[in-house]
Amino acid sequence: MTNIEREGVSAVQNIVYRELKWFFREQTVDDYGIDAQIEVTSQEYPTGKMIAIQIKSGESYFISTTEEGIIFRFDEKHKKYWLGHVLPVIVLLYHPVSQECIWEVIDKFTVEQVSDTRYKIVIPKENKFGLCTKEKLLILAYSQNIRELAEEIDDLDVDTESVFVMLDDEQKKIFLKARIIVDKKNASSDRMPFKDKREELANFAGEIKWSDIENDIVIGKQLKLRT
Repeated sequence: MTNIEREGVSAVQNIVYRELKWFFREQTVDDYGIDAQIEVTSQEYPTGKMIAIQIKSGESYFISTTEEGIIFRFDEKHKKYWLGHVLPVIVLLYHPVSQECIWEVIDKFTVEQVSDTRYKIVIPKENKFGLCTKEKLLILAYSQNIRELAEEIDDLDVDTESVFVMLDDEQKKIFLKARIIVDKKNASSDRMPFKDKREELANFAGEIKWSDIENDIVIGKQLKLRT
């Protein structure tokens, strides 16, 4: 690894620890297209929710631009590897002079094919890696289970409203349902279950089922909610 590459990895590590206050794990062995992983923490404890990172350091990566952002190109092997990865993957560009650090997720919506074997993504210049995009990174880390994010949001040191506005329509529905359950747990009424019983709450949340009647959902046998 060159000095510039090492500088980029160190810069990302510092941002993860100081701004996001999450865990950073550099790949200690060769891993094709992945340099590190970051893990979300809840009250300083690991959550198991992670993002894989490809870090590219150097001024040359910032040369090809459009009005939308920086163009990052890659081959078909990397495309298949990143899209097939068990974790969500982001590409992160680091500028050693300006210390600019920007990122974008690799998914079916961001990847564009430019030839038979070449692909690209456009990394928005405003997508700075760090505290200002913490909510976006959080949603990405929890993308496979937004319900868990909704249930744990109070312990994750982020603004709930900022998280909510970034969700897509389907994620918002799931998020709201889970938040309703959490609010029921925290309600003062003696009729409300799960006060201070997180395991029981988790089991209850797992019983959510969509109703065939209008827009109702049924949670176990105890609660029916109107969407």
